[in-house]
Amino acid sequence: MVVSIIDWKKAYIPNRIIFSALFVLGIMKYIEGDLHWHDLVAVLIILSIFLIPIALNMDFGGGDLRYGAFCALFLGLPLIGWFLII
Repeated sequence: MVVSIIDWKKAYIPNRIIFSALFVLGIMKYIEGDLHWHDLVAVLIILSIFLIPIALNMDFGGGDLRYGAFCALFLGLPLIGWFLII
């Protein structure tokens, strides 16, 4: 939620926040035994979908790409469809 507010107000997502969140989430999922190969597939799907607006020079950037990767890792493969819809 913090990242969304910062992005909305400043149109910028700080790398130190998003990389820290990705690292902590990855470690937490690994420790809980909940990190699976399909989580990484979800991240790759989101990255490939989010690269399209970046390539077309739309209002997407690298921060949005990293935020999408974080959300995909958090939600996993079964829920990324809902993430894309929302």
